[in-house]
Amino acid sequence: MEKKLLVTVSEDKAAHFSVYFLAGFMERKSDFEITLFYTAPRATGPTSATTVEESLSLQRLDDFYINRGKRALAEAERELISFGFKKEQITQKLVVRQFGKIMDIIQEAEKGLYDAVLLGRRGLSLFDELFDQSVTKEILDHAITVPIWICRKPNNNNDIAVCFDGSDPSIRCLEHIMFMFKNEVKHSIVVLIVSDQETEIQELTSKIEDILDTTAFDKDRIHTKILKGRPAPSILKEIKDNPYGMVACGRSGKGRGLLGRILIGSVSYELYKSLRDITLCISR
Repeated sequence: MEKKLLVTVSEDKAAHFSVYFLAGFMERKSDFEITLFYTAPRATGPTSATTVEESLSLQRLDDFYINRGKRALAEAERELISFGFKKEQITQKLVVRQFGKIMDIIQEAEKGLYDAVLLGRRGLSLFDELFDQSVTKEILDHAITVPIWICRKPNNNNDIAVCFDGSDPSIRCLEHIMFMFKNEVKHSIVVLIVSDQETEIQELTSKIEDILDTTAFDKDRIHTKILKGRPAPSILKEIKDNPYGMVACGRSGKGRGLLGRILIGSVSYELYKSLRDITLCISR
């Protein structure tokens, strides 16, 4: 079964971490159907210009934005093909901004029934971090139902850490990773449980076994690691000690109710802020 991916594209080639991660981390490239997505700024509008000259000037600016987007999409496609993907797997989609960059991405993600949205995180400068928070975090803060991958260039570790507390978001997150990587046999999953209560650990381990039974994921490729202490610091320490190739978590953990469906939880947000060299997956 092909996995449908929405890969956001920027005119800044340095922002194509999503392309580089997808190419470097995935071996079975034929398993994916990829839509490269670019949102072009809109200069014109019902009240944008008051004269014919202004209208023509704004139209030229619109044309510039659209052509710039077409070039960015073509370059991203060339990169994917150079990494082993087939042209027939790739679709280019450019839209002139309707509701703003964030909402346009969210609408496309949900309308297109994608399995994941890949966003490329840029460099580590303060400017780039502020840019990321204005786009990536705003997408995360919306109640988007599609898992988000915040991509960096792949490192040399093939293991994927999944944070698991038994909540519905963590269950969906684990199921998502199992689905996406079922045929990627070089990758193993390490399920991170933060607890010092034996009864809770046994209950969570039993839930993981139930998920394994329903997904038919290779049991030899999944392991459980028990951590102690507060969730966010314990998980961050584990990731620092063992730089995984990817880290995945649910948007919110236990007990967050309505707020948990609107905002990302403390663990997922701390991971988002702290992971500079590791790709992060956040699932609803």
